[in-house]
Amino acid sequence: ALSINPVITSNEISIYLNFARNIIHLNSNRKFNDKKYKIFNTAGQLVRSGSIENKQIKIEKLDKGIFYVNIESMSLKLIVN
Repeated sequence: ALSINPVITSNEISIYLNFARNIIHLNSNRKFNDKKYKIFNTAGQLVRSGSIENKQIKIEKLDKGIFYVNIESMSLKLIVN
């Protein structure tokens, strides 16, 4: 199971998880397509990076643990359990 504490909503962005497909959905007026993202573990090691496609980040095959998703100047806490 995956979770983000909490589902994040601000004036700029809302974050939703699709547990069945292991995808983070970004709902925003900002243009995220083709923006780069990076996912780090709590030791600061880069575990995944890529480009956002269709306002989605694929997060399958992540081990259990706490991760940080960085998109431009934003950082989101992701918990995989």
